[in-house]
Amino acid sequence: MSDDEYPEYSETEEMGERGRWIVEGTVRDSLRWLFREIQKSDLGIDGFVEILDDNRKTHGRLFAVQLKTGPSYFKEPNKEGFLFRGKRKHHKYWLEFSLPVLVVLCDPDTQTKLLAARLHRARDAKGQGLDHYDPTITNAGTGA
Repeated sequence: MSDDEYPEYSETEEMGERGRWIVEGTVRDSLRWLFREIQKSDLGIDGFVEILDDNRKTHGRLFAVQLKTGPSYFKEPNKEGFLFRGKRKHHKYWLEFSLPVLVVLCDPDTQTKLLAARLHRARDAKGQGLDHYDPTITNAGTGA
């Protein structure tokens, strides 16, 4: 049998897994909150974070998380952090999602994690939503 006849664990799959492990560890170990990965194929949400208080109690506060892993997401720095150029359909989905969505950029090679994001829809002078999305990932620091 040739190597082409065996299943392959791709570099892309491994990169995504490494990012999830890092972010899940940060949520669990540093924030001491709960991270719930979505096990089935996702449409733009990789998991949910449930916030716990200092007594490890929950009050039903959740937000959704979309992980973007790899150095390619850190190529467009700006004064606030990094410009994230995702697909418009995902931006629209996140903006209209029933929970707040946090887009997390992660570079496993440098252990860099940006854990804050601001997704906003551009508005015209009348306050109407434009068909344009300008998401910026805010630089909230690196490490845990």
